[in-house]
Amino acid sequence: YGTLTGGAELQIDRIMKIVVQEGHQAAFFSSNAASDGNPVIADFQCYGTLGRGRTYLQVANRSARKQLKKALKEFQPDVIHLFIYLTQLSPLILSLIKDYPTLLTLCFYREICPKGTLLLPDNSLCQESWGKPCLKNKCLPLHQWLALEWQHRIFKKNYPSQIKAAAVSQKVKQRFEQAGWEIMDIAFLGVPGEQPVFQFSDSPVIVYGGRLVKEKGIWVLLEAFRSLLKRMPAVQLWIAGAGKEKKNIERWMLENKLENSIQLLGHLPFEEMNRKFSTAWVQVVPSLWTEPGSLTHAEAMMRGTPVIGTENAGLADYIKHGEEGWLVQPGNAADLEKGMFTILSDKILRDHIAREGHAFAMKNLEINITTAKHLALYEKARGEFIAAAKIEKL
Repeated sequence: YGTLTGGAELQIDRIMKIVVQEGHQAAFFSSNAASDGNPVIADFQCYGTLGRGRTYLQVANRSARKQLKKALKEFQPDVIHLFIYLTQLSPLILSLIKDYPTLLTLCFYREICPKGTLLLPDNSLCQESWGKPCLKNKCLPLHQWLALEWQHRIFKKNYPSQIKAAAVSQKVKQRFEQAGWEIMDIAFLGVPGEQPVFQFSDSPVIVYGGRLVKEKGIWVLLEAFRSLLKRMPAVQLWIAGAGKEKKNIERWMLENKLENSIQLLGHLPFEEMNRKFSTAWVQVVPSLWTEPGSLTHAEAMMRGTPVIGTENAGLADYIKHGEEGWLVQPGNAADLEKGMFTILSDKILRDHIAREGHAFAMKNLEINITTAKHLALYEKARGEFIAAAKIEKL
């Protein structure tokens, strides 16, 4: 996608700006798929859709192949950086990049899971390989499974051997290595540096920022919050984000008479959300899936907001329990409620986690630091590509 509405797109935009500031040239290629009138900022674009045809477009997007061929001829890159490409551009683009040094950032699981989440329908983690188990476990309806199975076959046939893969967290690295992948390195996602004032609002506020979908654990958070209100009636929950669960959440709020305790803020741009959340007491990232390494928790740590995350997510790479953040069991509303109550009721602990989390973010997640790591990986990928080409000529 070419809109600044998702973590991968924000990351691309931030990396590109720093790369250009350092005197390099950079260009962004994406589909033109967009929602809610958000502008597409990509330099080169192909056809994309958010409609029903997307399942089949993911299999073979001929527009992506045609337009990328033109873009490569015009821009002539020294190195290509791939992010999420299987949801719009399709594996048809892969045969075009075989002659270029390429770094692939693994921030999603689509290469090894048709849903991209490694979650079974009962929200437990899948340990099986792509193929018939996806149909047997009813992860997808038959028509989607057939389409994405065909996509996977095209992907395996066209995936260039020279691509170097970097994972955004240790959790992602482990899952891909289990699937037989060779991972070159780990490269964290980055966020702009900040110097927070570490001042919290007068009354307790919990915040959530992310898509309103089941795999993000939004319903676990809501159940935990409802229980927490019995012990802390004044606590507020602010939810920033959009998604298919929004109407269900609104109905649930009315049924439980929680309209005065929960605010649905809709999708907020990064700067606006940062301002809104700046005095929150805690930010919750309650993912059910092995979330690769969302920017949400990195942004929270950078602004000095204590973070509660799940043990199975990439967030665990950044957090020592009780130090840089607080870890809970995925899908366990009681454990999450206990964690929220503990942080909200202990100012010394809250201040400690806020400051330790910020210190970690400044040292490891600041965008200039993470971009420097990506630049080094570009050089490594390019160097290995050139060396392999020389050997091939011998």
